[in-house]
Amino acid sequence: MSASVSVSVSVPLSVSVSVPLSVSVPLSWRQSATVCFGCSLPQTRRADWDQVAETWRVRNPQRLWRRHCDAVHVDLLSRWLPKRLGSVLKTDLFDEASGEGLTPWLCARAESVTGVDLSKKVIDLARGRHAGLVTVLADVRELPFPAESFDVVVSNSTLDHFDEAADVDVALGELQRVLRPGGVLVLTLDNLDNPVVWIRNLLPPSLLRRAGLIPYHVGPTLGPVATASHLAAKGFEIGELCAVSHCPRLPAIAMASCFDRWGGRLAQQRFLRGLMAWERLSAWPTWQRTGYYVAARARKTV
Repeated sequence: MSASVSVSVSVPLSVSVSVPLSVSVPLSWRQSATVCFGCSLPQTRRADWDQVAETWRVRNPQRLWRRHCDAVHVDLLSRWLPKRLGSVLKTDLFDEASGEGLTPWLCARAESVTGVDLSKKVIDLARGRHAGLVTVLADVRELPFPAESFDVVVSNSTLDHFDEAADVDVALGELQRVLRPGGVLVLTLDNLDNPVVWIRNLLPPSLLRRAGLIPYHVGPTLGPVATASHLAAKGFEIGELCAVSHCPRLPAIAMASCFDRWGGRLAQQRFLRGLMAWERLSAWPTWQRTGYYVAARARKTV
């Protein structure tokens, strides 16, 4: 049996600190660069994400596609969050490791931004791209923060990579716990009502990985109605519910790779504008089917 104690960690930017999950750490560590916590996630899954991050570092694939994904989510945040934010938690750093990510937009508006990820490699790459980024090595299902620590949580396509569907609810419970009363969660998940996602989730992830159809592990996810229901069950009040990323995904990724390799800057900009034009489908009655991600803005009520 381990005792639970409270400690304050303040370390230089080049130092990484490891402590057990039973330790409660006040937010004075925001001045540090990386704090590491124990995690119940199997080492194989953590090693898998380390390998994915290393592949991105060496090959840097999908650069143009990642720019589009960032633009879609920044547009969503711009519509759903106020111009000035308090303390913000971002629930993974893969975007920041593989591209610009959302952190620059958040840092320009927030008093503080903390990013968590379960992969040390992802964190290292993210910090290499974003100097001074405050990061925590942790599992989103076991966040090492005191209750009511953050004003805003941004969780973009983090909770759709677990092995078990029940883990989505576990993670939502953690996000609710660390939010202050009245705090806002912006959540996106792979949209199970999208036919591509639905078919993908019928097939074994290992088969999809070997075929090169997905670059990393994907897991159970939810559609819009189920997302709203699960959030409500965790004490959230739904403010907005929609779907984003409406372009035909597989052809768009293939075309983005071609423009990455052979397109000039002007051609790439025009291509990106063309992809964003598909977001007009969010106003169509078919939005639940065409959007690749379901998106929700929810407020903590209890």
